[in-house]
Amino acid sequence: MTHEPGLELDGRQPKVIPILFSAPMVRANLEGRKTVTRRAVKEPLWEPLMERAMAPGCGIWRGADGQSEVRSRFGSPGDLLMVREAAYWNGGGWCYRADTNAEMDKGIRWTPSIHMPKAACRLVLRRVGPVRVERVNQITEAECIAEGVREDNHRNGDTPTWSVPGTNVQGWECPMLCYAALWDSINGLGSFKSGPWVWVIPYEVAAKTHAEAQALLTAQESRK
Repeated sequence: MTHEPGLELDGRQPKVIPILFSAPMVRANLEGRKTVTRRAVKEPLWEPLMERAMAPGCGIWRGADGQSEVRSRFGSPGDLLMVREAAYWNGGGWCYRADTNAEMDKGIRWTPSIHMPKAACRLVLRRVGPVRVERVNQITEAECIAEGVREDNHRNGDTPTWSVPGTNVQGWECPMLCYAALWDSINGLGSFKSGPWVWVIPYEVAAKTHAEAQALLTAQESRK
């Protein structure tokens, strides 16, 4: 799906929403291996709430009492997700942890992703499709791959294995087990099996260089 920069299908100007990604997930986005992210629902939820979505893709769930609401923090289709990642200013430009290896990483005092300024942004995502709410362990194998899980290179006759490049999640026998290991590495051992509610947020890359991202964000700012 493509859009004219800065425009939404219903005429509404897109919002810009910050979102954090780790260095391996930034690389997955830049390489086109990742098109969806799952984020834990931190708002209080209960089963009837999940059964009463007001409208597909609206990002609002209403409780059985007809009044209680939970709203997605991740926007609507067409909104922009400004990726925050670990970065530092070297005096002449921005450098990014996702672009370094362990040896290059030594001695650098990175600005944590949560504190990355807008001026450093080089990756912007555009929300596409509806946000869903589901249990994390309801994920399909196809969506595990869309989350950045990658099949390892192997010789003919070898059993295929799956890994998440740039992490310790390596050599799993199927995409589902690989993603479960990734989720547990971030959220704690056993958290995937326990099945917490998550927002499922699909997107496409709107800009993946500093110049592109800054031009897009500036254009959005000028339309306010």
